[in-house]
Amino acid sequence: MTDKLTDLIKRAEHWPEEAQKEAADALREIEEEFVIGPETAKDIEEARAQAGRGEGVPLKEAKNRLGL
Repeated sequence: MTDKLTDLIKRAEHWPEEAQKEAADALREIEEEFVIGPETAKDIEEARAQAGRGEGVPLKEAKNRLGL
């Protein structure tokens, strides 16, 4: 991680909660566009929606499946 990003994230710890949420959303969008690709991003968004509805695999089971 660059020093510039590290410094910004440290400062963000003191931002209001709403600003932190916006920053997290912005970084997630950047990650989805530049790192994981659109198909994986779509899958992640669907998984989040399922979790929000109480569907899907419990976290403990998912970790076990991934060997974590």
